[in-house]
Formats: sequence, C-alpha cells, structure tokens
Amino acid sequence: WVRGWTPWQRDLENLRNLHRRHQKSGFEVLGVCLEPGAQDVAEFASRQGLSWPQVPDGAALTRQLGIFGTSANFLINREGQIIARDVRGADLSTLVRRALGE
Repeated sequence: WVRGWTPWQRDLENLRNLHRRHQKSGFEVLGVCLEPGAQDVAEFASRQGLSWPQVPDGAALTRQLGIFGTSANFLINREGQIIARDVRGADLSTLVRRALGE
C-alpha cells in the first residue's frame, strides 16, 4: 500500500470489514508498505484501523517475490496456493467466503 493512493483507500473499508468478519475463520491480511523510508507505518496503520501485520518499506520484499506496480493483492488458501490475484470489492468477499467454506 501507499498512502494517498486512491484505489487502495477505496478498497480499505471492504478489507477492514472482511478481516473483522472472517478472522476467526482463518482469514488473515498482511499489509506491505511500498513507500521508501516510511517512518510511521505502525502509527498510520493504527489510525486507519488496520489491525493486521504490516511490513514497512516492503519494496525489497516485493522485488524478491516478483511483484511490480503500485498495488497487488493475493488470496492464498490454507495450503499456501495463490487462488486469486488483484480481486477487490464484492469479488474479493465472495472468494474469501468460498475459500473459507462459508
């Protein structure tokens, strides 16, 4: 994520709701900050209500994983397989429920 990036901010409420609703069933989120040298990632995440773990200055991690661009998301099942990429909104909600067997 990058502060001020509109598509990320637009999806944030849905992601917070999904996490709150499905965390007990095993749904987890990992945020990766792509802002070089961002100093207050934990504080910013707390103010935004992001209750999941955050990776500050995650550019090196994304390069290692071959992820390029300003935004990507991956839905990974319990076996560690990527079952969807770059899904948002209602599509993400549906796939999360399906992956959790709900």
